[in-house]
This record gives sequence, structure tokens and C-alpha cells, in this order.
Amino acid sequence: MDVNRRNLMKGVLTGGTLLALGIPPGAFASAPIGRAEKFGLLLGNTGVDGAFAAGFHTAVQHAARGNGAVAAGMGLLPQVIKLKGGLLNDYELVIRLLEKSRNTRWVAVMDDGSAAIFTELVRNASGRLILLGSHASSDGTWRSLPSVSEFRHVWSAASPPHAAGSVLASSLVSNQSSFSIVENFLSSQAQSAGTMTMSNSIPGFLNFRLKSADASPASGADAVYLHCSGLSPSDGCASLGWNPAGTWQPVSQREPAHEAGIFAARGNGHPRYGWVESVGHAVTVAALSEESLINGPCCSRAFVHRSAAGKHDRRLAVAEPFTSFVFDT
Repeated sequence: MDVNRRNLMKGVLTGGTLLALGIPPGAFASAPIGRAEKFGLLLGNTGVDGAFAAGFHTAVQHAARGNGAVAAGMGLLPQVIKLKGGLLNDYELVIRLLEKSRNTRWVAVMDDGSAAIFTELVRNASGRLILLGSHASSDGTWRSLPSVSEFRHVWSAASPPHAAGSVLASSLVSNQSSFSIVENFLSSQAQSAGTMTMSNSIPGFLNFRLKSADASPASGADAVYLHCSGLSPSDGCASLGWNPAGTWQPVSQREPAHEAGIFAARGNGHPRYGWVESVGHAVTVAALSEESLINGPCCSRAFVHRSAAGKHDRRLAVAEPFTSFVFDT
């Protein structure tokens, strides 16, 4: 390892930014997120770059047709940067990019090993994380275990309006594979009182709120929501590793599952069938939008879908684990 790379690693280790310890809250945007002037995609030389970029460009194309409030002020001519040698070889390029690309909203994808280093670089450059996601798939060997999803996604977001989980869930629910999506929010409040509701749910899901000592619907600071498709709340909790002993109150009725494709993405009206492409699309929609499909005050929410037994005709491609980002510079 050369001196520059060794110094970088020492800085990251002493900074304590390791995925195993979690991302420090100070790295996330704490003030209201404004409109960026430019937009970009950063590809970290992973095996999912191509599929992720395809979802990114699909979302940008639809935003260019008038969908996406933030997109309206960006011109939608995204800059695309590819780290041909990966982050450790091209970290100086990333540092220069972060320093020179002010007022830019970036969507990025990295391998898990580079994610902690990249987060430290963003924070050192005074960037603000808006969305950070971890994504993994199984090879099908766990299919017989009802408590394990084939596709698993965990996101941390600055606030619910910039979440990607509802967009991804609406795309993946029409496929024949099981998945789970967990979202945790550093700020629990929705952007405006007019959007503070969980009643407008995604078709195909039953929606529940965890009953707490404060049962007031207007109190969302500690609200936890669970959206289930094809399984009960207790089984959904087991799949997520949550305590299944909680009391879940229904907050909406199931809508026809065949309507799920309508919500695959704002304005496009059909689902994305490649799961990595779906992630790239959902992350970009979140980056370009000011509201998610389900925008209500909460600290956590999850979407869990379990396919009917024997239905795996539309197997989604297995891919290496990866990390997604949305951040402002």
C-alpha cells in the first residue's frame, strides 16, 4: 500500500467511521434540504454499476418530462463519473470532485468495503448525506426459510420525504421474489402538514402502526409502521428481526395487488424487473423528489413481501452486496 492510501486508511480508522459502528448522525443533513443546482451519478467500479445506472437514467428521463420538483431546477444534464480503479485507487479524484462540485446533488453506488471510506470523504468535504442504503441478495438457497427474504434493503434517511423504500416496494411487489425494506429516519417529521398521513398506502400491502403509550395519531415522533404483503405482522417482524410481541394496529385496508404496477415509479406506470435497476431507480426518484410515495411522520418503517409458495417464475438476478448514497455537496 502506498503512502497516500495508507494515510487515507489511517484517517478513516481514527475518525471511527466504520459501517460496523454505524454512520455518525452528523454526516446527515440536519437543516431543511434545499434544491441543488446540478445533478450527478458516481459509479464506484462495482459489479452492479451498469444496472444501477440504467435505473438512474430511467428516473432522470421521466423527471425531465416534468416529474420531480427538485429536478425542475437542475437542468437534468447529469454528470456521470466512473471510478475505473475503485475508490481506494481513485480516492484523490473523489476528493477533488467533492471539492469542486458545489451545489450538486449526487447519487452514488459503492461496494460495501468502500462505503465507510466514502462516507468519511463526504463528511470531510462538508457534504450532507440525504440517503444511505445497504442492499443484499441471496442465491436462493434460503428460499425454504420463511423468515429470510431473498432481497434485503436497509436505508438511513435524513427524513421521510427523501425516502426511497416506498418507490422500491411498489416496483418489487409485482415480482415473484420475497423482499424486505427497512427505513430509519434521523428526522421523523414529514415536510408539510398536508402530507402527514399514512392512509395513502401502496396497493398490495396491509399497513400497521406499532401501538405505543402515546396512541395519538398526530404524534409521529416515535411512530413505527409495518407494511406487509403475503404475511402477517408477526411473521413480518420475524423476517426483520423485530420483536414480534408488539401490538400492531391496522391503519388501512388492502388494495388489489394487480394495481401495484401503477406505483412502480412516479409517472412511468410500470414496474422495474431487475432488482438492482429498481434500486437505482428508487434512489434517483428520492434524490429528485421532495416527497416519497408514502410521506408521513415516523422514526422507522418497513415493507415486507413474501411470495406465494412455488411462485418464482420471475427470479431477479443475484448480485454482490452494495451501498447506495444520495448526498449534496
